Amino acid sequence: MRILILITFFLSQAANAQLSVKTTLPELNWLTSEILGDKGSSQSLLSGHEDPHFVDVTPAFIFKIKKIDLLVKNGLALESTWLPKIIELAGNPKLNGAGLCDASANLDTQGKLVKVDRSMGDVHPEGNPHYSYSPVQMIRAGIAIRNCLQKIDKANFDYFEKNFKLLKDKLTKLSERITAAIKLNKSAVLMTYHEEFLYLCHDFKLKCIGTIEDTPGVLPSASRLVKKVKFSQKKQVDLVLATDSNPVKILKKFRELSGVEFVQIEAHMNTKIKTYEGFIEQIAKALQHNGK
Repeated sequence: MRILILITFFLSQAANAQLSVKTTLPELNWLTSEILGDKGSSQSLLSGHEDPHFVDVTPAFIFKIKKIDLLVKNGLALESTWLPKIIELAGNPKLNGAGLCDASANLDTQGKLVKVDRSMGDVHPEGNPHYSYSPVQMIRAGIAIRNCLQKIDKANFDYFEKNFKLLKDKLTKLSERITAAIKLNKSAVLMTYHEEFLYLCHDFKLKCIGTIEDTPGVLPSASRLVKKVKFSQKKQVDLVLATDSNPVKILKKFRELSGVEFVQIEAHMNTKIKTYEGFIEQIAKALQHNGK
């Protein structure tokens, strides 16, 4: 009888154990928190105001992941310049196995490259990493995170499954609202500064025909900019979609030369935009601007 009581006690303790989770991006933190529910706590390493391609390796980051149960990364080499070093220095054995979760594992990946060389700039051979701009792909990212949580906490397998289904329903409805909001503007011809919006354009069937940036991570030269201006005029571009991390000086010059308006949105959830719904709705609002 005593053994049975002890077994019941330890099983109860395991079921009630709180998971400690960190994510690299605020959008992934929102996604993880929705699935994790009250079975633990999740926090983003980045605030949303940084460029996740290039982040300084600081003691604060190392300390934050030393004892966590799960680290959720964006994947597709977005964090490749800094995250591996932080994991190495933290020395957390969990992060060498099931404790490291790649949220991109189940994506309908866009932008894969077969051959890559340095002349191509800051590219991602495995695929475009900016999938958080599409609620459709965030459902797929949610599948990966659900699987990771179920793997490290089997006692709450069904709980995570239930939360994921609620999350999927929420993101599906969000996608439907965005589709309805941009319906009248789907015929607009769009350019973007960088390829952040590849998944958005693909999943919502937007007419995105090119970028102002010629080589990823490299500011376009004057001659390159002129070529892009001529291209935009030939294709009768209505609007340039950009983020607040894109160089406003180049965007303004492009507008001056081409007559095409640009709209900038927040690149990530942050202190200004604290919900994923708000993050996506700002994009829909930007797309309603026809640039004329």
